[in-house]
Amino acid sequence: MESTVASLVIPRNIEEVWEIIEKFHALSAWHPAVVSSEFEEGCTEDVVGAVRRVTLGNGATGTEKLIRKDSKAYLLTYSFETAPLPVENYLSTIQLLPTCTPGHTHVVWSASFNCKPDLCSEMRRVLENDVYLAGIKALQTTSV
Repeated sequence: MESTVASLVIPRNIEEVWEIIEKFHALSAWHPAVVSSEFEEGCTEDVVGAVRRVTLGNGATGTEKLIRKDSKAYLLTYSFETAPLPVENYLSTIQLLPTCTPGHTHVVWSASFNCKPDLCSEMRRVLENDVYLAGIKALQTTSV
């Protein structure tokens, strides 16, 4: 099992950032890697168990399942049911943490996954540099 994490402190209030990420269905509105996202039939709410189909900018598609959402802890966890990346057993968590500086939020985005040994370092690089940091940085400018 491989794992990776990216984090960044952004100059936004924690409640504002949570309002953006808690809407599991709205990922394509703020994450630059995602071109479109839609719920599968019968999944219309942002509730645990909801499944959505995502399409990335490179044309890859996958389905994600919301497996945990904790508004008090500012925590959202999802898994890829089918991954748009060459990984298996992908589980990702986004957590928001308060900082000592008022109006700032520490965003931590982590993942664990399995992949072929020769792809693992490349997958960590893609997630950390292309997917996570791009998403975290987008949270700085996305309107609520």
